[in-house]
Parts: sequence; C-alpha cells; structure tokens
Amino acid sequence: MQGIMSSVNKMKTGEIYDILDENGKIIGRAPWEEVHSKGLLHQVAACFLFNNEERQKILLQKRSELMHQDPGLWNHSAGGHVAQGEKPENAVQREVAEELFDGKLPQDLKISKVTVFENHDKPNNNEIFNLFEAFYTGKISERSEEVNKVEWVDFKKLTEDVNINPKKYTQSFKNTLENYIRVKSSEFLK
Repeated sequence: MQGIMSSVNKMKTGEIYDILDENGKIIGRAPWEEVHSKGLLHQVAACFLFNNEERQKILLQKRSELMHQDPGLWNHSAGGHVAQGEKPENAVQREVAEELFDGKLPQDLKISKVTVFENHDKPNNNEIFNLFEAFYTGKISERSEEVNKVEWVDFKKLTEDVNINPKKYTQSFKNTLENYIRVKSSEFLK
C-alpha cells in the first residue's frame, strides 16, 4: 500500500505547470506544490463522457482513497492538470486515455471542447478549467492508482443527487456540472 501511495503522490509532486496571468498569457512555470501553496493560476482539462448524444447517462469516477485531493469523492469522467507546454486538447486526451482506456484512446472516440471557465474550488487552487465532452458505449477500464471505480449514472438523477447529497462529489465536479448545464441549457430544453 505504501508503494501505491508513493506513486500517486510522485505523479503530482513531479509535475510542472505553466503559470498564467489574468489574460491567459504564460508568465512562468512551477511544480504542483508551488502552484497549490501559492494559488498560482494554471490550467486543467476534464471530460464528461456520455453514453449517447441524448446524454442519458454520464460516466463518473470515484477517486481513489490514495489521492492527495478529494479522496473517495465522485468526480468527472476523467481529467487533470495541463502540463508545461501542453495544450488542453492534448491534456484531456492523455487524461482520458490514462484513466479510462489503459493508456490508449479508442479510434472512434471524438472529444470536443464545451467551455472554459475559472474554477476556484479550494483555497489556493486557481484554475482555468477546460471542459470537454465525448460520447462512447464501449469498454471502460479504470486506472487503479487514481480511480477507485467508474459508474454510468442517469444524468437527470445525477443533477438531483448533487443537490441532495453534495458531499459525495468534489467541489470541482459541482462547479463543472453547473457550467456544463449553463452552456448546454438550450440542448436540454429540446
């Protein structure tokens, strides 16, 4: 168990991120610890994976109990930090592949950008959040170090449950869901 815990923590502590100014211009770089202790603005990329274009079910991941932030809470389908020099589009593909597909994206999985927003879900966590979506019905295989389990959830029931049981979900996921619904509201009203 100690070996797994060390590998999860090393993944974060060894990462370097681009630091942004309020206009999104890169002004430097810093490791995970500095970014989160000083509240430096950085980017993340995450994806909501749905079972079809009607968005009947969404895939959620329950974070591993070994994760540094929000252990054991439900979160978006996949996502993480954008590494130094990486584009959000590449970061989300990397994260989805790592967390859900044993490192290799299925050829038929098309990921599209939905929105970008500022996310401040914790003290000293200042993020430019790049949200993507994809549709997929094939086999999923969660990555054991970061993901406890994945589960397809009825999207309408999820939106109700987030209001009834908010402590089950990461604050980042709640912020992301709110932004997703705001951007996609016209599609939900059809």
